[in-house]
Formats: sequence, C-alpha cells, structure tokens
Amino acid sequence: MKKSFLKRAIASATAVPLALTQFLINPSLAAEDTAQIPAEAASTAAGSTVTLNQLLRIAPETEETPDNVQVSDWNSRMAAPLIWGAEGTNVALDTTLAKQLLVANAGLYAGYIEDLMSYVGDVTAEVSLDEITINGNIGDLSKYLEETISDRLSVALEDVEADYPGFDRAALIDKINFDELSDTSCDIVLTINVADVDGSTKFPVEYTITTADDTYTLAGEDGFVSFMKNEYRIAKEAALEALADIANYDVPYAAQVAADVVDDAEAIFEHYDNIIVNRGNAIAVYTSPDFTSSKSYKTTADALAAAKVYAENRSLPAADRIPASISAGLATASGSAMFDSLISQIEAITGATLNVSAPEVGAALDAVYDITLNVANNEWVLTGCMADAEQQEVIDYYKTNKNELVTNTWKEFTITVDMSAATTGTGSIQLDLVRHLVTEPIATTTTTTTTSTTTTTTTSTTTTTSTTTTTTSTTTSTSTSTSTSTSTTTSTSTSTSTSTSTTTSTSTSTTTSTSTTTSTTTTTTTTTTSTTTTTTTTTTTTTTTTTTTEPYIVSSYVKTVEVVDGYYFSHDNRGFSQDQIVNVEMEYIWSDDYVDSLNVTNEVDFGGATPESTYKRSEIDFTYEVPLYIDGVQLTDIDGNPVTVTAYIGVKGDADLNNEVNSLDASVVLTYYANVQTSATLDKSIKFSQDSAELDNLATFLADTDVNEFDEANWARVKVDRTINALDASDILSFYANKQTTTGKSDYDIWMIVVPERMLERV
Repeated sequence: MKKSFLKRAIASATAVPLALTQFLINPSLAAEDTAQIPAEAASTAAGSTVTLNQLLRIAPETEETPDNVQVSDWNSRMAAPLIWGAEGTNVALDTTLAKQLLVANAGLYAGYIEDLMSYVGDVTAEVSLDEITINGNIGDLSKYLEETISDRLSVALEDVEADYPGFDRAALIDKINFDELSDTSCDIVLTINVADVDGSTKFPVEYTITTADDTYTLAGEDGFVSFMKNEYRIAKEAALEALADIANYDVPYAAQVAADVVDDAEAIFEHYDNIIVNRGNAIAVYTSPDFTSSKSYKTTADALAAAKVYAENRSLPAADRIPASISAGLATASGSAMFDSLISQIEAITGATLNVSAPEVGAALDAVYDITLNVANNEWVLTGCMADAEQQEVIDYYKTNKNELVTNTWKEFTITVDMSAATTGTGSIQLDLVRHLVTEPIATTTTTTTTSTTTTTTTSTTTTTSTTTTTTSTTTSTSTSTSTSTSTTTSTSTSTSTSTSTTTSTSTSTTTSTSTTTSTTTTTTTTTTSTTTTTTTTTTTTTTTTTTTEPYIVSSYVKTVEVVDGYYFSHDNRGFSQDQIVNVEMEYIWSDDYVDSLNVTNEVDFGGATPESTYKRSEIDFTYEVPLYIDGVQLTDIDGNPVTVTAYIGVKGDADLNNEVNSLDASVVLTYYANVQTSATLDKSIKFSQDSAELDNLATFLADTDVNEFDEANWARVKVDRTINALDASDILSFYANKQTTTGKSDYDIWMIVVPERMLERV
C-alpha cells in the first residue's frame, strides 16, 4: 500500500513540469541563448496566450528531412521563452485535487489512501534558467503502519471481547513493540534540466528521496520501496511476536483466545502482503531492464477499452471508472476539476494564459490513432498519430513554392521516458512532434513558340572598266621601176620576104604601198551592284508554362465486399485471420471525374486490431464488428458506413457464455456430450448452450479445449465439425481448480498451466 501510494505521489509531483514541457507552445516567441534571458521574449511569454493549435503547430515552411518529415521546433520556439519568462518563480502547488483523485480511484483501498494522503506535505515548483525543481515532503509512514496495524488487530478482537467479558483488547495491543521501526519521513526533490531547452527535446531528470538517515532512489535493492517493505516486515514481525506470546500476558482470558487471535492476525497480514508486498514486487518488475512489452491500439478508445478489460479480468476496483473516451473522463466533475487545476497552476508558474479547454483537449486526444507502447532496456516509448490542422496550408505552400503536390499529411508524437531513473535516480524524458508528408511532383505543360524572321537583302555593285586601245599605224612604200628595152631585128632573105620587126618595150612600174594600222583602245565599263544586308535574323522564343495537376483521388468507397464470420479467444493477440476477407472491390473517384474500380482484397487488413484488443468483458452478445483498413485508412461504403467483418470472441472454456469459466461450463460440456452419445445418429446438431447458431458455434469453439489453438483453420470451424467430449470438461475443471488456488495470474497464464502444448504463443 505504501509503495502504491509513494509511486502515485511521485507521479503527481512530476505532472506539472511534464505538462509544462508538453503544453507551453507559442509560435510567436523567438528562441535565444539560455545564457541570458531575452527581456523581450520573457515579457512576451509572461503576457502571451497559448492555444491548442499553437501547441501543435508545425509551420509549412519548416525544413523537410530526406524521408519526407518536418520536425517541430516547439522546444526552442515555444517552451524556451515561457520557461525563461518564468525564471525565479517559486509557487506552491495545490495537491488537494491529486489526493482526491487517488482516493476516488483506490477502490477497496480508498480508506488507506485517504489516510496516507494526510502524510503528504507541501509541494512547490521553482523555475530557473537551467532547471525546474519540484520539492515535496512526506511524513513518517512507519507511524501510519503502526497505527493501522494496531487498529486492524483491534477490530479483529472485537468478537473475542464480546465473547469473553472482561477481555481487554487494548491492553493486548499495547504489548506490541514498534520501537524497531525507523523514521521514514522524507523529502523528495525532482529536477528537470531545461538548460538546453532551445536546442533539444530531451530533458534529463534527476530525483532523490532523502530520509533522516539516507538517500534513496525509488526502486532497486536499495531503493525506497525496498526500505518501506522492510519497515512493513519489522512491523509485521513485532505484531506477530506479541500475539504469539499472548497466553503469557496478564490479560483476562488470554490463554483461551490465543489461537483465534493469531489466526485473525495472519489474515490481516495476508491482506497487507497483497497491498504492500505484491505492489512493491510489481514496481520491481516494471522498472527492471529485463521487462519488455509491446502494445498497439488503433484508437484512444481501443486503448481505454483494453485497459478496462485488463482491470475487469483482474477484478481491479477501478475497472468501472475507466471511461470510454478521454472526453468522457474530462467531462466528469473530477476530470474537469483536475484539468482546470493543472491549467491554473501552469499559468501561475509561467504568467501565460492557456486558452485551452477540457473538451478541446479531450477531442484532440480521442482523435489520436495508431497508438503504440514499446518497452525495452528501461526505455518506454509511446507513439501516436493525429490529424494535421495545417494540412491545407502545407498543400498551398508546397504548390506555390516547391511545385509539389502534397497528397496527405499527418502528425506523429513520440514520448520517450528513460525508466532507469527508478533505480539510478537519473533518467530523461523526451517529446518529439513531427509532420509526415506524402508528395509528388506537379506535372507541367511547356509550350515553346519560336518566331524566326530572317531578312537577307543582297545589293552587289561591281564596276569593271575595260579600255580597248586602238592603234593606227600608217606605212607608205613607193617603188618606181622603169625599164626600156629596144630590140631591132632585120632579116633579108632571097625569098621574097621581107620581115622587119621592131620591138620597143618600155616598162615603167611604180608601186606605192600605203598600209595604215589603227589601234583603238576600247574602254568597257560593267557595273554590278551587290548589296548584302544581314541584319535581321530575329528569333523570338515564347515559353508558356501551364501548371496542371495530375489527376488524383478525391474520394473512394467499398463497392462490393464478401466476408465470412470468425471465432476467436479473448487472449489471442496475433490478429484476425485474413481469410475472413474473401473479396473487396473499391471504387475510386478521381479529380477529373474518372471512376476507377479495383479489387483490393490483398491490401485490406484489420488495422492492427486483435481479438484481445477488441474483446470487452462487458459485451454480453460476444459479437464484434471489426473495421477494415487499407494503409491505416478505415474503409467505408458509399453511404459512409464502416465496412466490417463479424468476429465472435469469448473466454476459453466459457461454454455457457457468461464471460466466466467455472464448474458450470464443465457441466454444459458433459451434458452435450451425453446427449450426442445417446442420440441414434450421434447428432452434433443438438443444441450446445445457445439458441443462436453463431453463438452456439462460439460456445463449442471455446469449449473445445483439446484442439490446438495454433490450428490455422480453428477460427472457422463450426460446431458440427467439432468433437466435444469428457476431455474438454476435464480441462475446464482443471482450469477452474487452478484459478481458485492462484492469484495474480491471467486466464491465459492458467491455461498455459493446464494445456500448455495446445496454447497459442502470444506475440
């Protein structure tokens, strides 16, 4: 009981600074070096108003990493100035509401927790440039042990005192010597290092628990929990030692009542063992580096439902107080008061105004999806996704400035807590917020108009002057030749012939030769005009870029779906069988009004849901409609209704379907077996335990304990295909017997004892 209280008290003390780092976000404040307080930033912080949208905002122009992620700078942009502005603040924190909440959720232990709360002293928060320090103190819890043990023993002895007049129970109680108990009053100092708030989202955390004699961490062999467990052991031994010697006390009827008193005392201490020792052991398990866990939930509602089932299965008193949603929890009187108290105390520390309402925060947290919790090596990592309030801003920015089409965005937070602090006193807490983007280039149409004008004017003027020379040459040649030749011939012959010839030849020859040569030079002029103008080769290139968006999907819905029913155990965390999904056809509506029909059967899944996460102990018809998803997006029909698969889920061995396994279930099995065996045809269609055929199938599925759970076809097998017999009844009776004698084990753990060779290994 002490450990549970102490753990919750420390958690309460850390709530304010952790909330500070998560909620104080203001994008209008600029980060500066922490070595000096920026006066302007500090004054702005003191008077600023912070909204939920500012809290989660990531600017569209934030630099993008190679894997399409934008990382929030909330720490430098928002938290740093507010912390700097709160420098020097030292305020008292109101723990009244925290105490009331602890008592309200303590169930059977409410009385103890209420008493313990009176030991919690003042809690203060102090802010400096480098640290946020929470100081608190707790009174001497050993005194509480002494008082409560004495009071419980006194109550146990009331009947004895009534049966034996004169018996003095007070005198007997006074015999108990609690002197060996230590003074357990302690101071708790929790320090969150914020010196690097403007440069990191990871904040080192240190704490000490200091008593008058020593300084402790919370857990571990030398931790405060072990110290308190030892104090409880000392108190227990002191009481038992005193009671063991009761017969020798000078108290009337002491010898007669000795045996009864010791039995009553042991019953009381068994109760305390469960409260203190077992809770302390649980802390040791959860803070061990060997502890591992992996949980996933589709929505916040699924996570709360799983928590409720867990609490109900273990009969925890607070099970009925777990709300169906965060909004519902914050809408209660205690939830609303807690929220208002937290906001007012943060405002008191920072001087800022938090314009954040409980319904607004509740709605935001209820919208978180794809939630995972992974634990390994003392590191607890919680992640979740949420809608992006700035999505349209991002789309517009990328289209205008990056020529990219953003088709989807969402935000994801990651809270990482180093739980080694529980055993070492030193750890850290880290909060990261990012935006995921899905982008594609925007298609462009480029029109190039080339106007080429070439004007060539050629004017060629060639002037050729050819001169012809005329040469005149006159040659006069005169030749005079005179030749006179006289020849007289007389010839007489006595023949009468007389011939007389006289020849006179005078030849005068005069030759005059005149040769005139005239050479005339002729000048020939040829004019060729050639004008070449190469001045206008004009090329006009007009590039028109028309931005056009590739067609994209604007809506989709399931056109046809074919599924089959399935039967599952409530402890099955492997997931539903894909064979339940026989056929799914989607119809996609594109931005250009094109309608596309595709068979997407192989892409459809259950969004991470499992029979274990879906099952609710309060569900008395055992029928669940499990939504279908593609890539995390829930499928709907044309009217917007969720597309689901029917699954019937129950507790292994629960033959009569009342969410309990006991001897009555074995009786149902034996009765059915006898009826089948005595029928003429071994008729398996005989009613098992339910009128509904589907629920009758589920009942036989749950009762068929001698079938291997890892049989891949087991989920689909109906009653007529099963053999229910005395072996099943024997297994159920064995389970019931083990459950009656075992505490702290789940139904799955007990079945692993009864039929380990036939149980599914959980993942």
